[in-house]
Amino acid sequence: MQTADHEQLISRLHVELQDRIGRQKAIGMGPLFERVFGRTYSHRINDTRPLRDLVEELRFKGFRICSDQTGYWLASTDSELRDYCAADKKKALRILKKIGNMQKISLPALLGQLTLDDYVRQLEQRDAAPNGGPASLGRAGGTK
Repeated sequence: MQTADHEQLISRLHVELQDRIGRQKAIGMGPLFERVFGRTYSHRINDTRPLRDLVEELRFKGFRICSDQTGYWLASTDSELRDYCAADKKKALRILKKIGNMQKISLPALLGQLTLDDYVRQLEQRDAAPNGGPASLGRAGGTK
């Protein structure tokens, strides 16, 4: 359950971002932190974690909050949002690739995706089973 203080911080962040539509109106993390929390920070990374957590919470709720080195803003166009999402996706894939490299497994294996060889094996097993086998390959009714 959210506390009243948490809801007040979310509300302040939401209000502050309402006037920040479009990258050209971005607000830096420092000024945004001060406006939301009503105080300055001492350590740029450690002290501003609560602000980044609030931003992520709103993003998970569907708010179109973009950010880069200039600060935070609400996407003014679909293309602006696509650009932000593409950059975020690139970061996510880079992290997953790093994890795969460290564990010495491919990205599809890390994500639990079927490889083409896995799919062919499943088809062969299905074809070898009586009556076409189970309908586990994503086709309704399991028919060929």
